Amino acid sequence: MRYDDNVMGDNMSKVFILGAGFSKAVSNRMPTLWELSQSAIKWYEFPFQSPSYLGLSNDVEQLLTYLYQDMPWKTPEESYLDKAAFLMVSRQISTYISECEEQAFNEERPAWLQNFVLHLHQTESTVATLNYDTVLERATGEHPELNHIFTSNLYRMPIAPLGQRTAAVFAGETRPTYRLLKLHGSVNWYFSGDENVEGQQVYEDWLPEFIGRGQKEEESQKNIQSHLEYEGLNKMDLRPLIIPPVADKSAFYKTRTVRLTWSEFRKSLKESSELYCIGYSLPKTDLTMRLFLRAAVEGNPKRVYIVNSATGDSARELKRSYQEVFAGCSIDEQYFGRQDAVKHMTDNLSQA
Repeated sequence: MRYDDNVMGDNMSKVFILGAGFSKAVSNRMPTLWELSQSAIKWYEFPFQSPSYLGLSNDVEQLLTYLYQDMPWKTPEESYLDKAAFLMVSRQISTYISECEEQAFNEERPAWLQNFVLHLHQTESTVATLNYDTVLERATGEHPELNHIFTSNLYRMPIAPLGQRTAAVFAGETRPTYRLLKLHGSVNWYFSGDENVEGQQVYEDWLPEFIGRGQKEEESQKNIQSHLEYEGLNKMDLRPLIIPPVADKSAFYKTRTVRLTWSEFRKSLKESSELYCIGYSLPKTDLTMRLFLRAAVEGNPKRVYIVNSATGDSARELKRSYQEVFAGCSIDEQYFGRQDAVKHMTDNLSQA
């Protein structure tokens, strides 16, 4: 079923939250937190050969928290070495996700992904993602009916293209589509690397699906190659803006663009009546998100859809987490505990 681009209706009251399970549903190539930690250890032997770190090796959140925080028992030398390791691991996380994403997009993706993207566009929904990857953006960029939409239309944030560092400013045209709020940053966002500088400029690296659209294959590939050469120059002194999975993320929320992203998410939640949580496990360790969601629905109850393939003990624990955070809300389980949870949800939304 096709929607008219001007159709709005009840869909305007929907908000979507994407967790790691969403990207995993798109492709098994996309990593889990455990796979990220194994990647980091594989690439960087130092300091992980020390017995002090072996117990943390299977939990990337604990590992990064230990490396980043200035624990009272660390010597000054140990603190500096750990901070260096933290930066290396953070960069490796970004690199590894990008590599997995390339593998995923070199393979066939599920048909429901294109339908989901089109539904988001035609209903101008708000999507908040906790993922670093650009799966949703790239799926939008390659959709044949959305070749007029660019990432600037999705983000709607003061994020500048990397090319602006060495070229004239390009003002993009505002076009109606879905809103994408990347709460934990993105592998294609870059900044100076100092999380304590509040007002610094954030840049985005254009994705290949948005370059050379509508051009012949040879010309398009030439433009992509040229873009890659110049973008490498433009981000030489920058690093990816991703908020690492540490227990206390407060230091990384100082960047104003990140704070604005959360503020916009809060507004969207306030105006919504339905919340779809896709592949998001509501981990107890993510205290910021749990407190945020609990405060957002307090006195403003919603219908919350759990879109998740979890079963058994994992499903029971997940349900308890949702009942705790969304107390007073109506929990809908029609997409819960199914291997085709995201597809089933997308099919129903497309037929509505």
